[in-house]
Amino acid sequence: MLDHIKFQLFGHPLTHIENARKRISIDSQWTDSLRQLLSYPTLKLGMPVYSLHYLALDFETTGLNPEKDHILSIGTVPMFNSKIDIGMARHVYLNRSEGINSESAVINHIVPEMLEGGHELDQAMDKLFAMMRGKVVLVHGAVVEKQFIDHYVQQKFGIVQLPVIWIDTLKIEKALTYIQHPESCSYQLSDVREKHHLPVYPAHNALIDAISCAELFLAQLINIFGNKGKPIKIEDIFNKHTIPIHKNVFS
Repeated sequence: MLDHIKFQLFGHPLTHIENARKRISIDSQWTDSLRQLLSYPTLKLGMPVYSLHYLALDFETTGLNPEKDHILSIGTVPMFNSKIDIGMARHVYLNRSEGINSESAVINHIVPEMLEGGHELDQAMDKLFAMMRGKVVLVHGAVVEKQFIDHYVQQKFGIVQLPVIWIDTLKIEKALTYIQHPESCSYQLSDVREKHHLPVYPAHNALIDAISCAELFLAQLINIFGNKGKPIKIEDIFNKHTIPIHKNVFS
C-alpha cells in the first residue's frame, strides 16, 4: 500500500526514466548507436517480465572511481524468453593497459599483454550502446557499470545520466535476504549463486560474470514469484512486498 501511494504521489520510476529520455536533445553529431538508443522508448508499465529483452553486462576495471580508473574488459550476453543466448555473448578487452595495477591484476587476472590490440573506449562504448537498444540492462552490483557508463556519456556527450533501465540482482538478493534470511551477509555473485544452487563458475571474468548474472536473475524470479502461471509484469518487481521500496532493484 505504501509503495502504491508513493508511486501515485511521485510517479513510477519507469515513467521517470522515459521522461528523462524524452528531455534529451539528440545531437546529429552523436554516434548512430547512441542516437538510436536514445530514440527508442523505454518500457511501458504492464510489460510481462518474460517477454522483455535483456542484456546482462559486466565490466572489469582497475578500480571503482570512473574519474581515475579504467574499464579493462566488457562482457555481455543477451537473454530473451528465459533463454540466455550464449551464441551472441561478447567479451572485449580495451587497450587501457596504463591503468593496470598489481591489485587489479590479482583480482581479475588481466595483464597489459592481454590488452594489446584491444578496442578503443569509444569503439567499445559504441558497440555497447547498439546492444543496449531496446533492452533492460541486467547487472550484479550496478554501481560499477552504471557509474562508468554515466561518466563516459557525461564527459563525451554532456548527458548527465543514460536513461536506460537497470535491474540489479544484488539489490534483489538484499531484498530477499531482508525478508527471509536476515542473518545472511554476503552478496558476492558467487555466494549468491551458491544460495540459489547454481553451479560454481570462475569469478572476475567479465563474460563469465555476465552469464552468471543472467542465470541468477532467472533463479531469483522463481524464488520471488514462484511458478504460479500468472504473468509477472515489470512493475511487479517494484511492487512485490518481498522487495521494499527503499531497496528498489532498479537503479
